[in-house]
Amino acid sequence: MEYIDAIMSAVRYIENHLTQKVRVADIAKHVGYSNYHFQRLFHQVTSQTIGQYMMGRKLTEAGKLLREGQFRVVDVSYQFGFESHEAFSRAFKARFSVNPHQWKQKSLFIPPNLFKEEIREDYLKHLQQLEPENVEQVRLNGLEIRGYQSADSSVGSIYECWNRLYQVCLDLSTPKYGLIQYPFSMEGKAAFTYTAAVKHDLTKAAEDQVTLQIRPGKYQVFWHKGELEALPFTYRYIYGTWLVKHNVTLSGGFDFEYYGGRYIGEDAKKVEVKIYIPVEEG
Repeated sequence: MEYIDAIMSAVRYIENHLTQKVRVADIAKHVGYSNYHFQRLFHQVTSQTIGQYMMGRKLTEAGKLLREGQFRVVDVSYQFGFESHEAFSRAFKARFSVNPHQWKQKSLFIPPNLFKEEIREDYLKHLQQLEPENVEQVRLNGLEIRGYQSADSSVGSIYECWNRLYQVCLDLSTPKYGLIQYPFSMEGKAAFTYTAAVKHDLTKAAEDQVTLQIRPGKYQVFWHKGELEALPFTYRYIYGTWLVKHNVTLSGGFDFEYYGGRYIGEDAKKVEVKIYIPVEEG
């Protein structure tokens, strides 16, 4: 796919010039496209403009430096090409909902999906399978569910939760839920707890299970269709691109995945998953 090669060439160019002022025309010339053509190509393939990607990357890398605690906000702002400390602070707060000085507090937890990481080829290919236009907003009633909670956010720990849940499910075809709970404060560690669960009356009760409430309210709903291993790519798109682009305000409560039991593909490794993100009323 020639267009993906062009995007990746542009990404490498941007990454090598993050601390410099780069014009879109410079990037287009580097990859051999006209300015007019390449801006539209980049947007169609990545679901963001070149300017949005560059700004997200600059702010992410600036945030990582600030988190180390060895650099002043004003120095970092000029290092990444912002014309003033004030301009940097405005852009930073617009992306992360906190100003740079608050960000430096080690007790402040930032969901890792808000970071705009460097685009990779496998992520681009995954984006072509997403259907961003099918995003919908729904209102849910509350629901009590019960299951097993991971000790940490590692893949192995999450899979173990699902294995234990399947052993006690009274009906394996029943809808299942994967709940993600971010901490309010965690000394800067990018971690969360994950709970694999079903409605509370559909498992054999055990002492080591947890009972949780899915809060009633408004949710933004996204589809993930494809390899289960690619699910983090969909979250990366949701938090790193869609929510930022549409200026949606998140609310308290759990992000959760809804598994209706449908697998696609002969090897049953592909799934259709609905991802629910709680958002503010209004």
